[in-house]
Amino acid sequence: MLKIRNVLIISLIAVIIGSGVALANLEIAWAIITISVCIGCISIMWMYSLAPIFSIKKITVPATFYWMFFIRVYLPSHVVFLENYGSASIKYMVGIWAVLLFVPAGMRFAQLVLRHRRRDTLSFFRSITWDAFALPAYNNLWFVGLLLLSLIVMVFHLSVLPTLPIFALFRNPGQALLFTEAREESFKTLAVPGIMKYLMMWTRAIFFPLLTMLCWATYRVSQKKKWLRRSLLMVSLGLFYASITLAKGPVAKFVLTLILFYWLWYAEKLSLWTIFTSVGLVFSYPFLVNFLKYGKDVAYSDVLATLLGLWRRLFYITAQVPYWYFELFPIQGEFLGGRSIGLLSRLMGMEFFHTANYVYRIFVGGLESGSANAAFIGDLYADFGMIGVFLGTLFFGFVLQ
Repeated sequence: MLKIRNVLIISLIAVIIGSGVALANLEIAWAIITISVCIGCISIMWMYSLAPIFSIKKITVPATFYWMFFIRVYLPSHVVFLENYGSASIKYMVGIWAVLLFVPAGMRFAQLVLRHRRRDTLSFFRSITWDAFALPAYNNLWFVGLLLLSLIVMVFHLSVLPTLPIFALFRNPGQALLFTEAREESFKTLAVPGIMKYLMMWTRAIFFPLLTMLCWATYRVSQKKKWLRRSLLMVSLGLFYASITLAKGPVAKFVLTLILFYWLWYAEKLSLWTIFTSVGLVFSYPFLVNFLKYGKDVAYSDVLATLLGLWRRLFYITAQVPYWYFELFPIQGEFLGGRSIGLLSRLMGMEFFHTANYVYRIFVGGLESGSANAAFIGDLYADFGMIGVFLGTLFFGFVLQ
């Protein structure tokens, strides 16, 4: 039986041969594609030597990031490259390759500094005890404090909302523009202090998922029903708060966080049915929101359009938007030099430049407050050029490990 590494080596040799044939026939674009596939194979082998990236039962942060980037950015980037072949697209592909090569390099450097080995990660999963995740009795005050903070932030957010977009969606399906404006007004353009927006983001992305997992872990260890009820309450509050703005990402991320926690807990009992059901749950809310935009008279074509739109949003736009950054910048020969980073621009006395909004207005338009957020290499390039991409991905890999 062939090992994964042997399969990758064979694929790598085939890609090198294909690259040579393409170059010999002066098919530069296809030569770059084959070189990219070659780099992808090398990256996979390197990452495999650093972390258990092929084990669904041993989920790590580096592996999760790697496959999200590989599937949602790297693979569709080849389509984007061929559609926009030129100098900007070549720099764009180099930026993609930088993530595939410099992130593992940064991880390896961190492992050398921390004297960490791949088998140390595997040992952690073998020796894991869920008592460590449970909430000890003496930490109840900490639990109550975090819960109280989350509730205060949620109530404050609800009190300043002009309307609840989630309720408007169910009352008036079919008004896509109205929903888009309500979503923007409920968070992005909401007139609240900057620190409150951070707290709102942390509450729906970190605090409620953390409280839910702590309650569930404590229930599994103590078998006390009160912790089961509390975990269900945290799920309800977390889903409600994540969904009120109609933004699809917060709900999907909340559900994904709980699913990953479930996978870690029941790693030895995972089945293909469980995995496919979990994926369906993650995408269920984004599909529902898109589906309701068509109104009450839903045709088969509307369902198909919703599915295709969701597919495009998840597996094409994530690669297309970073390319826009490489095409637009530098502006008049100059990169931003850190102006897109709010805190840094204030410390340096520079005027803040809203990169995502600028890119959105150029390539999409139609919504003054819209944002075209890209994978982190887009912002690195806009601020510091290719040197920023290389050093930034290396540093990111170090932090990731």
